Amino acid sequence: MDSDAAEVLEKSFNEPKSLLLSEGAKRIYAMALYNILKHLRRRLREITPDDLKKYFSMRREMISTSTLIREFAIIRKFFRYLRIELDFKLKLPRKEKFIIDTSSFLTNEEFEKLVTANRDKALLMLLRETGIRIGEALALNVGDVEITERSGTIYSRC
Repeated sequence: MDSDAAEVLEKSFNEPKSLLLSEGAKRIYAMALYNILKHLRRRLREITPDDLKKYFSMRREMISTSTLIREFAIIRKFFRYLRIELDFKLKLPRKEKFIIDTSSFLTNEEFEKLVTANRDKALLMLLRETGIRIGEALALNVGDVEITERSGTIYSRC
């Protein structure tokens, strides 16, 4: 990392907003900046928003979506500190659709046995009919479920 970048990063860590950052978070910030400088082979003051756009397009193929989002947020915050606005949005990879193999699921007969022998019949029916996860189902309140004559809507916060 060039000395100018290290100095600016250290100054940004001494800002009141950054004083609450843990040492681990500061290391992550420094590593994200280091990766950009290493890849672009430029000094900090020479980097443009277009350079960063190309960098994140390249990184999209190398790291997970959640890491990419975190790294982009870190760099955007740091460049705002430098009074440089990144006027582009991150293009995230599309999630792949997949087909669920239902052969390992319960048969109708097995499900009926489970429901008749279980006190949580409503919960089991909700899980099976809607496909929501157990955590989502357990977090529901009465106001989160809207039932009409022919359909229903569930508003999940998870």
